Amino acid sequence: MARFAKERGIEVVSASAQNLPFADGEAQGLVMITVDCFVKDLSEVFREAHRALNDGGSYVVAFIDAGTPLGKRYEEFKEDSVYYKGAVFRSFDEISDLLSEAGFSVIRCVQTVFTLDNVAQPVRENHGGGVFAVIKAEKEIEKC
Repeated sequence: MARFAKERGIEVVSASAQNLPFADGEAQGLVMITVDCFVKDLSEVFREAHRALNDGGSYVVAFIDAGTPLGKRYEEFKEDSVYYKGAVFRSFDEISDLLSEAGFSVIRCVQTVFTLDNVAQPVRENHGGGVFAVIKAEKEIEKC
């Protein structure tokens, strides 16, 4: 993913989600893809993202939605998976509540992967059906 982003002219910074290498309010946007299920304290990660983003900055969080029918299946087979052994999957509501508590507003959500068939699947607005969910959140502008 990082290589593809760099090829498209996007600056990529690899860092610990709990300790981002940015000054307060320095980042314009941050992306986190399927990291949440491997983080013990997701509230800490979201607070750190909030600190690093400028007012109105965007935070994109992509995750396995445990609240979907396929999310429940992922939960059943995760211990046998090379990728998800030990993972803690969260629902859309859990992720959005933690983002809100950290000072973000959810401004858009989309979903995909509605079946485990190895075929291209549509991206649809909203959440609750596709196991792969993406939230675009915005840092709330602090008032004086």
